[in-house]
Amino acid sequence: MKAATKIVKLPALTAALDEESFEWLSDNLPGLCEALAVEVANGAKPDEVGRLVRAKYGREELAARLEQAARHIKRTA
Repeated sequence: MKAATKIVKLPALTAALDEESFEWLSDNLPGLCEALAVEVANGAKPDEVGRLVRAKYGREELAARLEQAARHIKRTA
């Protein structure tokens, strides 16, 4: 039987990584960043954003970056 891996919570590091994704999107894909901010303001949850991009577009890396940026937007709103 495989031992369960305990997920460690590192809130400062998580926040910094989320901010980095937001800044990257803002610099490289400003239209997506603006659309993401609108959706978060309208109540979209970060995990919903990630699921949509993964399921509908199959873009795993972009989904992760958008989810992280959404957390940053939500955290700083």
